[in-house]
Amino acid sequence: MLEGPVSFAVERHHMPREKATTLIGLAILVLSIVIVVNLEWMLDFVAILSTQYGQPIIAMLCCVFATWIWHRSDILAEIKQGNTEVEHSIFWKIWPWYTKFVCPTAIALVFWHSL
Repeated sequence: MLEGPVSFAVERHHMPREKATTLIGLAILVLSIVIVVNLEWMLDFVAILSTQYGQPIIAMLCCVFATWIWHRSDILAEIKQGNTEVEHSIFWKIWPWYTKFVCPTAIALVFWHSL
């Protein structure tokens, strides 16, 4: 687990490998001790951070990606793998509009309400 930060310190800051390993290892040790001593508070903090803030933001990004970045023809081709008749269904007429406008608006309202 130390290899990434140690490599960064060695390559970017021209620090000797032993010194980088020692400093980063000590920093992780101190951070770990702080987390263990405050475990109940940290678990509450992480739970709140991930459920109240992380999940709505990730859901919003999924909607943005699936409707504004991913091409509609690619989405249709992907969905057709499971349902070849989807192009002529009411689902395909509603879904792009719904996930482009309704879902992000609803997610933003829920997120704003949780603040």
